Amino acid sequence: MDKKIVISAQNIYEGGPLTILNIAVESLIERIKKNHLIIFVSNKNLIDKKIRSKNIKIIEIPNSRKNFLYRIYYEFLYFKKFSKKEKPDIWISLQDILPNVDAKKKIVYCHTPIAFYDMKMRDIYFEPFCFFRSMFYKFIYNTKVYKKSTIIVQQEWIKNIFKTKFRCKNIIVNKPFFNFKENNKYNYKKKNNDIIFFYQSLPRFQKNFEVIVKACKFLNKPIKKFKIYFTFSKNENRYSKYISKISKNVPQIKFIGRKKHVEILKIYKKTSLLIFSSKLETWGLPLSEAMYSKIPIIASNMSYARETLLGYKKKIFFDPDNHIKLANILNNFLLNKKLFKNNNKNFIIKNNLHKLWSVIL
Repeated sequence: MDKKIVISAQNIYEGGPLTILNIAVESLIERIKKNHLIIFVSNKNLIDKKIRSKNIKIIEIPNSRKNFLYRIYYEFLYFKKFSKKEKPDIWISLQDILPNVDAKKKIVYCHTPIAFYDMKMRDIYFEPFCFFRSMFYKFIYNTKVYKKSTIIVQQEWIKNIFKTKFRCKNIIVNKPFFNFKENNKYNYKKKNNDIIFFYQSLPRFQKNFEVIVKACKFLNKPIKKFKIYFTFSKNENRYSKYISKISKNVPQIKFIGRKKHVEILKIYKKTSLLIFSSKLETWGLPLSEAMYSKIPIIASNMSYARETLLGYKKKIFFDPDNHIKLANILNNFLLNKKLFKNNNKNFIIKNNLHKLWSVIL
């Protein structure tokens, strides 16, 4: 494929978006000629070593993550000059914002759900900047440039919002693929009597950790001892401090801090149950990882979770605002009551990135 492709991903640095970046780049390398792929990142070490060894051009712009003004500069001024000089055939943005560039084809991957969430005053208190981001995304998604470009989303419910609310037409649903090969040596197998509930997520207001804390408080003298692991530290931000404060007298809750992916996979090995109480996701990577590991899942009864968990039997949904319902489910689990159907098959999401590239490139 004799096309010059630029990927802008300079604000991606962790979590699911970083996983998608590496998978997307690896998949593209197989389809294009040498020296025809340019990638913008904040730090080239974010790109997998095996990818960095390929004959591609990686441009670092570390200032991009300093503040939102830097991001606006790069998206709307710097990239414009760059595109006029390089004349790319295709520009792919993997970070929700479609930059102001000259390119024959423009593609934007929208994976940040904040534009589809109506923030409350308490949410604004925890993360005031998210409110302005939400307003900004809603504004730009209504502009003509998005209506003329190709938009990639992860789920059908997001596609419907783009069609009805923002009146965009060229929308492709591409369910994310995650390479779980390294999961094999950490596949779920309990070795002791510990009951561990796990919620892997960053401390963000929409992640709804408080419903788990309230449910634990409601569980008066549980029949069996259990632990709940939260993957953040107590003093990361306003929200983490709040969760730490309200869980002060809940000894079951353990703040284990942020972990590398390989460490997360080891925790899955001893996890009894995944709790995913988030109110807003575009997919929910931990749900896919738990499915692969055949771990029972309790998830918020939200559109994203129902779509991600479609076909998985060992799941149960609850109202994310109802801590009593969650407490009852946890209590039944602790009493060894049968909540889930047997599912002996691994649930694997097939990689459809190759099909996607053949459609849009």
